This record gives sequence, structure tokens and C-alpha cells, in this order.
Amino acid sequence: MEINKWYLKNKEIIDICYDHIISFIHGNQFKLTCDNTAFFKIFVKMLYNRYLNDYKKNDYIYNIEKEEEYTYYDMKYSEGIINLYNTLKKISIHYKFYIFDSKLSIDLNYFIFNNLIFEIYIEDILENNYNEY
Repeated sequence: MEINKWYLKNKEIIDICYDHIISFIHGNQFKLTCDNTAFFKIFVKMLYNRYLNDYKKNDYIYNIEKEEEYTYYDMKYSEGIINLYNTLKKISIHYKFYIFDSKLSIDLNYFIFNNLIFEIYIEDILENNYNEY
């Protein structure tokens, strides 16, 4: 099934999950690296690749330049990401949309990280460096 037909078939559940992700992003004062439309398309493509069991298409390239930033993100927001994932999984089960497996939780984590600008991260680093002196 092609992505557009698949999306239309699952539109309601995908839209609900997307709304939860946007609420999580805004609740944590993150900013997207792209506009909402592009972010939504990336989200749908990630889910579609998971539906096809094409895990390789969702693999994210590890960027050593962002290692410190990712470590900060993971430590500070991992509990929130886990809660978000569990919420999405419960919603998907209700709709019989069994796509949220344990591998998707990793994709969700990287998906959010790779599409955000971390202004809070920069502020925290500056504050911590200032407090060290």
C-alpha cells in the first residue's frame, strides 16, 4: 500500500498521535527545525516505514558533533519521551493500530531529537559554565 493510501486509512490515529507529540514539544519549550507541515510529513514517513517493517529507512546517522547535545537531551527528557511513547502505544492499541513496538520507541526518541532546536540546552550550558567559576 502506498503512503498516501496508508495515511488516509489511518488518518485519525496518526493525527491524534501527532497532536500528542506537538503538545510534548511545546510543553518542553522546544522549537522545530522545520515548519509543522514538514515535521508532520517526516512523522508520517517514520510510521509508514515502521508499518512496512523497513527499519533501515528509519535509521538515524549518529552525529558525533551532537553527542554532548544528545546526552543532555536523553538525560533530561528520557522520562518524558517514555511517557509520550506509552501514551501513544495505549492510544494505538485502542484504535487497533499496532505499530508502536519497542523499536519505534527508539525511532520516536531520535525523531524528536533530530527535528528540534535546543535553546534550553544552550542556556543550561552557559549557566553551568558560569556557575563553575
